[in-house]
Amino acid sequence: MMKKQTMTQSQKLMVFVLTMSLYGLATLFTELIPKFQAGIVEFSVEYFLFIPLVLGMLFDPISAALGAATGELVFSEIMLGQFGGLGELEKFVTVTIGVYIAGRMVKDPRNKKMVGIAAMTGTSVQLILGMIVDILKVQFAVQDFEAVPGLP
Repeated sequence: MMKKQTMTQSQKLMVFVLTMSLYGLATLFTELIPKFQAGIVEFSVEYFLFIPLVLGMLFDPISAALGAATGELVFSEIMLGQFGGLGELEKFVTVTIGVYIAGRMVKDPRNKKMVGIAAMTGTSVQLILGMIVDILKVQFAVQDFEAVPGLP
């Protein structure tokens, strides 16, 4: 039977800062990569969520989750001058919840099946929560509906 290891406050802070810097710089990098479009298909690098997911599974999930959300906010939004207020708060909350859930699901990181399921679940939760928030913003008239040109 494996003994559950506890982390000290300084170790949790280290995980927070490591996740914040790695994920923040990765999202900054994805913002700077150009997007290519061929007809109606757009090719882009969108997501480096595996970084906080792995750190959340290996170490403290809440420290990794808060670090990822803070890193994305600081590096890719504020540093590039793209801070949007309500949208950034939504992204902060959804990334935090997704990474935290994935990190809590994995008890033994050597179990590859559970790691894969947790990674897909964490990403899915983050995307589904973002979808729900976007629908609710339109329903409650917080934001206007933006129709895609060419679709009925």
